[in-house]
Amino acid sequence: MLIDTVCEAVGSALGRNVLEVPVSKRLLDNSGSPREFDRELQSLFGDGASVLERLVVKDPYRKLSIPYESEAPFDYEESLITAREVCLAETSLK
Repeated sequence: MLIDTVCEAVGSALGRNVLEVPVSKRLLDNSGSPREFDRELQSLFGDGASVLERLVVKDPYRKLSIPYESEAPFDYEESLITAREVCLAETSLK
């Protein structure tokens, strides 16, 4: 699910042609490892990486009904951990 979300966010924000850059560099292979993914995004997009990370997090938060505070300090890794925990909790209730 995360790789699909990353592809959608990057493709929507930058266009499908730009999405080919991280795909060709195998950047999305590390999208499940937040620290590594963040490091590689930073090296590729510089300051724009934080914008992409926020976009990546917004969709699962919306789908899982997790409130998203755009003005709050942002931590990509913590945001993904929160989404995973909520997803696991919802899955165990079904």
